[in-house]
Parts: sequence; structure tokens; C-alpha cells
Amino acid sequence: MYITLISLICFLVVVTGGLSLRMFFEKKKGDKDWSAWANLISAAGTVVVGVATIFVMFQENSIQNRLAKMEEAEHQPIFVVKEVQEQSPGSVVFDYCEFYVYNHGALVKSIDKVSADVFIKIGYSNADKKRESYAPVKDYYYRYYRTGALQGDIAHSYGAFKNHNNLYYVSRFYNSQSIRYSDFAILTELVKTYKIEYVDIYGEHKQVCFIGESETSLDNYNSIHRIAETDFGTQAFELESVNIDDIIDCLEK
Repeated sequence: MYITLISLICFLVVVTGGLSLRMFFEKKKGDKDWSAWANLISAAGTVVVGVATIFVMFQENSIQNRLAKMEEAEHQPIFVVKEVQEQSPGSVVFDYCEFYVYNHGALVKSIDKVSADVFIKIGYSNADKKRESYAPVKDYYYRYYRTGALQGDIAHSYGAFKNHNNLYYVSRFYNSQSIRYSDFAILTELVKTYKIEYVDIYGEHKQVCFIGESETSLDNYNSIHRIAETDFGTQAFELESVNIDDIIDCLEK
């Protein structure tokens, strides 16, 4: 709407100014009174008023756009991921981990998908080589599901006490030692990624990504998954049996 009005004003300024200038030059040829100068001043005034009007309308349009963006931001969800270390009855260590995804912001139209993936980030090197990758681990979270809610608790895992996911990782990877690759300096880290795909109240399809509890860009999220797919294809390691040697075997073959 504003673009149409501005275009119309520009057209009127050009036409009006052009006619006034034409009258000025026609009068200059055969008339020595001040009417020609009056026409010129009128044309200049028309142009100045038109330019000022266009400037004001641009400013108003900019302000309205900013206000619209602020209003839209107020009606957006605020997603939060919490990873909670838990203890089994009688255990003296945190032997399993659950995750929870919350929406502490505005209501959304729908939650299309919540993804949770776990990788063992491994980096190893010796005098001849240096390598880093992300090994996919399946069933780290025993189960997880969406609650159906659009605010509050929208998804969480459950049952990790059955597979002691944290204990398995700590017991096998905490010291980052290898039997077959003892000449490598090895570092490992557990990396968990999450992606929430949703439709906001304006009907726009959006997604938000996390690495651990920290929100991240889609590029960072995709980078981890792309490296894992390139190095391991569709292979994913079993939580109960994966070890450092198996992962390096796959990367070195």
C-alpha cells in the first residue's frame, strides 16, 4: 500500500513540477513580468513538498515494519532443552540421563517433530595423522515422545534407568584409552543434538536447534549430522557394546 502511494506522489510531483517549469520557460520567452518566476517558485515548492511527503511516508513505513516485527516476536515460542542427570535407587553415581523440551513462550499452531540424536565425538592423532568425527549412538535415550502439549513440557525421554546410558558412556570412554590404537592420543566427548520443527501462530514453518542445552544454528546442527553421515553412512553403534576401537576401525578402514 505504501509503495503504491509513494509511486503516485512521485508521479504527481513530476507532472506538476514539469508543467510549472514548462509554463515558466514559455512565459520567459515573451513576458517580462514576475509571473514566470512565480511559476518557477511554485514548481520548486511542489517538488520540496513532494520529497518531504515521500520521506515521511518512508519513515512511517519503517516504523510500522519494526512494530510488526516486535509484535510477531512477542508471539513466538521460547524453546528450552534441559538434560537431567539421575540416579537409580541405591546408586551412588549419576548413572543415567533424561532430557526435557519445554516451550516457555507463546502458543504455537503445531509441533511437527522433535528429534534427539546422540554422538560420540572422537578426535585422535599421532605423528602421522589427525582425525575428528562424530559416531552415531542409537538408543542412548531409551525412549522419548512428544506429550501433545504446545506449551510447557512438549517432549521428554523416559526409561533411561533401564539402560544406564550415562554409566555406559563413562565406563567405556571416560579415560579415552584404546587397545588396538595405543599410539594415538585420543579425546572423546558425548554430543547430543535436538531439533524442534513447528508452525507458529502465523502459519510459518520454523525450526530451532540445540547442541546440548545451548541453542545453535541450523548450519552447526547440520554440520555434525553431515560429518557423521559421511564417515559412517547409516551405521549407528549400540550403546551397550560400542567402544573406541570399533569407532576408529570404521574410520581407518
